[in-house]
Amino acid sequence: MRVLVLDDDEETLEVAERALEHDGHQVLGARTPSEAARLLEATGVDLIVLDVMLGNASGLDFCRRLRQEGAEVPASGARSQPSGDPRRV
Repeated sequence: MRVLVLDDDEETLEVAERALEHDGHQVLGARTPSEAARLLEATGVDLIVLDVMLGNASGLDFCRRLRQEGAEVPASGARSQPSGDPRRV
């Protein structure tokens, strides 16, 4: 399965990429919605995994835009917090 991972946190992105690759998936990583859009245009994916609260953008807005453009690829969102964030659970 080809998976696009969108997360603005480099460490989180790397962990997600390693975990998915370990499970046998081909992974494309992006740190911004515009980078993710370029990757989607260049190659199709089977699943999008994204951070819903990107630093200067919203992963949910990215998904909405994809749906408005007719994309039907499944997407799963999560929210990660940097290790120094006092709200971290």
